[in-house]
Amino acid sequence: MIAIYHYIGINVAKLAKLPPEVLHRAKQILDHIQPEEINLNIEKTEMMIEEKKDTKYEQMLAHVDVNKMTPIEALLFLQQLKNT
Repeated sequence: MIAIYHYIGINVAKLAKLPPEVLHRAKQILDHIQPEEINLNIEKTEMMIEEKKDTKYEQMLAHVDVNKMTPIEALLFLQQLKNT
């Protein structure tokens, strides 16, 4: 899995037609990065994404009084949550 993350960026750079020397240097740098560092960065990024999602949902829920919603309003609200 780590190797996939290593080389996706390089493949995207190839598609963007970056110069071969830039691609070669990027591959050299990636080859020297410790897998643990990559794992930590991936986990940190995933956690940040999850925290951001949680915050968005919490904000949306904070402005809703479910006791005053009709069943249709509740379903529409759930659909709105699902689409965000």
